[in-house]
Amino acid sequence: MKITPRNNLLKSSNNLIRRYLAIILFYSYRYIRIRYLIFIAFGLVKQKSNYIKPIKGLAFGRQIFDEDTNAINKYSLNISIDSIHKSYFFMYLNYLSLYTNYDLPSYLDKRDIRESVKKHLINALQHLIKKNDYKFVISCNYNYLECVELPRVCKTLNIPYVVLYKEGLNLNTEIANNYVVKRNSILPFGGNKLLTYNHSIRNTFINSKFHNVPAEKVVACGVPRFDNIIRSKNTSKSNIYKATLFSSYPPDKIRLYKDQDKEVIKKYIDLFHKDFMKTAIKMPNHKFIIKTKTADHYFSYVKKMVDVQGTLPNLTITNHGNAQEYIAKSEVVCGFNSTTLIESCLMKKPTVSVKIPNITSSEEENLLRLNLNTHFWDKPGWFENFFMDKNSKVSNKSNNPIDNQYGNLIFSLDGNSSLRVESEILKEDSKFQ
Repeated sequence: MKITPRNNLLKSSNNLIRRYLAIILFYSYRYIRIRYLIFIAFGLVKQKSNYIKPIKGLAFGRQIFDEDTNAINKYSLNISIDSIHKSYFFMYLNYLSLYTNYDLPSYLDKRDIRESVKKHLINALQHLIKKNDYKFVISCNYNYLECVELPRVCKTLNIPYVVLYKEGLNLNTEIANNYVVKRNSILPFGGNKLLTYNHSIRNTFINSKFHNVPAEKVVACGVPRFDNIIRSKNTSKSNIYKATLFSSYPPDKIRLYKDQDKEVIKKYIDLFHKDFMKTAIKMPNHKFIIKTKTADHYFSYVKKMVDVQGTLPNLTITNHGNAQEYIAKSEVVCGFNSTTLIESCLMKKPTVSVKIPNITSSEEENLLRLNLNTHFWDKPGWFENFFMDKNSKVSNKSNNPIDNQYGNLIFSLDGNSSLRVESEILKEDSKFQ
């Protein structure tokens, strides 16, 4: 078994040094209140855009969101976005003992703590904005602890705050809408513009009694990172991996479903992973990879199951890297209730999802079946039979139905989602001139 964990957010040794220096500076600032320590720390971990455009902004980065901002940097005409991973802001504030617990409802009740968080965020962002001439701040969600105060902070600094909402993109519309409502029911949106991946998510915000967001503040734009797929004339590369499994973490997934279904879903997700691993054992001449999310608990969930299987030299576990790159380099793509399955279908890759009797919705199944190479795992032993069957991976003969139907799911597949996001950002920026 090859393990490539990513307990850091940066790849090169140079950036690793920058990361650890920043951590030392954040910790030092707790005892030595010299503001330049913070200025230097954030300067060390800032990821500059590779593109030079007239208008620059700062993103509170996160793994999947970084792929969206990278696409915006690439395809926009006038804006570029630098990024600092949101965890560094959390680290900065946490070292100041401002997050005594990580519970959002409890935090919202602590007025004194919130004012202190606001003050320290202003302290950091004011310098970053002035030094780099940033014209907007953008994040992928507004209820992360480190982002809660951004509407008030940005208002004080006279700069627009935009959220490109990364949640709610789901093949099952009911689950997607419920997720949006439940996840954000205790915190109303207070930024300048809320951008969504599709109309369904937009309408959920507008129509929900929990949110009361003015319709003009919420705009459906599409998924910027999908522009890479749509604009690329050839997304296929030589297959390095027999299959890539994008890991689903049960606690994250089961909360989207009814209580009576949760144990069954957890069981299926566990078996799905284990069957994939056992197939890797039986096919030692082929490479397999399991891609998890970044945080340690996602990685540990998979590693514990792999450890039971013993040594698997042809199986890699990783929690970093670009999803589209893994898809392009894989013969087959596997997952459950994940946007990566949509990307896989758009890239015309053989795709495997989980089918759970009486739980998997017909909507989800029908959308995935638009890709003629979609298959559904339903029991242990399925993967071995699938890979041994030479007829299981037929060629995809139809592109148009996928484009039309998935266009409804993600607003548009015209390859211009990045441009629509740019347009909305520029509208907000013009109000602050």
